Amino acid sequence: MFWLNEEYATGLADIVLDGVVCVVDAVFGQKQMEEDHSTDDLHVGESIRQIAGSDVILLNKSDLVEPQVLEDTKALIRSINAAAPIYRTVKGEIDLKHIIGISAYQRPPPDFSAASSTRSADTHVHTENCDHSHDAPAPTHYEVRGISSLQVTCPPLDQPHLDKLDEWIRNALWENRVEPAGGDSTTTPLEVQILRCKGAFTSAKGVHYVLQGVRNMYEISELPAAESESLGVPDTGKVVLIGKGLTEGVRRSLEGVLA
Repeated sequence: MFWLNEEYATGLADIVLDGVVCVVDAVFGQKQMEEDHSTDDLHVGESIRQIAGSDVILLNKSDLVEPQVLEDTKALIRSINAAAPIYRTVKGEIDLKHIIGISAYQRPPPDFSAASSTRSADTHVHTENCDHSHDAPAPTHYEVRGISSLQVTCPPLDQPHLDKLDEWIRNALWENRVEPAGGDSTTTPLEVQILRCKGAFTSAKGVHYVLQGVRNMYEISELPAAESESLGVPDTGKVVLIGKGLTEGVRRSLEGVLA
């Protein structure tokens, strides 16, 4: 559904949307993200939008900056998109298995948590011969025009809960708002602006589903049983949102739909 070309969208052409890869310049990336402005409806800037919509991020020229600058840039990227793995690269060199054949639009999204929000996949192997400290960097909070990530775990869902989840996603993506937890119609809806959503969840009958969405387009597709088994998809699923307004109130709203 993410293709503009009808042949690609209907599968007539021998081509698939494998995933979105974003390359961030380790030397100037942080400065660009902090200074990048845009006149669009989200006012987040193109660089931040690209990071938010990515499935894999390459932090290139990592050999040209001090270790602390590299960690700060990674933390800034993580604050925007905590679901995408980050690979440090030099001259863009990377094992192709990390960027080709990743099936990002067919597979469940990777897990992340608050504890791992500043960590990332890394092609560098730390040894006693490294010329930098292995101590964890001091936590640093970045506010990047309100863009953040939110993950909510999802138990197996019966059909009424699947329908409620679908409705919640439609409201979030199409109406830019969700109802607060508790179902009080007199309470003001929570405003959100979603750049990217992804997820995986299971029905009470054991059927696995994958959610993929970009801005106001989304799709919930059934994962074939054979593929679910080969990927080892757990029954406990998750929904990942990247965008603006993802407060604890939004988390409670989504958890209320899933409960």
